[in-house]
Amino acid sequence: PIQKNCIDRKPVKWTPNSKTLSFEEWMKDNGFNHCYAVNKVYRLSLWNDVKFPIGLNFEDIRTIPQVLQKANKIKGCQKGTYYYCERAGSISNTMNTENLKDFTTALVELLSHPLNTHNHTLYIRALNAQTTYQRYGGKSQLVPRRHIPWSYFLEDGLNTRERIKFLWYKITRHA
Repeated sequence: PIQKNCIDRKPVKWTPNSKTLSFEEWMKDNGFNHCYAVNKVYRLSLWNDVKFPIGLNFEDIRTIPQVLQKANKIKGCQKGTYYYCERAGSISNTMNTENLKDFTTALVELLSHPLNTHNHTLYIRALNAQTTYQRYGGKSQLVPRRHIPWSYFLEDGLNTRERIKFLWYKITRHA
């Protein structure tokens, strides 16, 4: 059984108030939070020499940044325009150690990108995934230790949940 989650079927066009970003701006704007292949339109040439990894789940997180890095600009609109179908047995709806390990290691790979050296939001997200992976029985420490300065706690844009996660990280890691 397929469940369709369709809110609005009206087409959306790029307008001047839509975002146009460079790859660096996309990374800084935490574009990786929507790092899915299906919600983008690409020039075919961007896919030259880029392939999805075989045998790994959450391959979009590993692949889409490689494709977007080759683009001169990334245009986006503030409203989703594709129809998303949820399937009961999909990797997004199945929590198990294999899927959680693949997801966490994909985030760790994204963290290794030079533009993410100081991306503490992505790092906290990876730690969150690591915690869930271990709650489901995973034994490995997948996310390397990293120093996060106290000034991160004071940054604008952090919600209460992110601040609590930061404090938990500081307390449990003694960093």
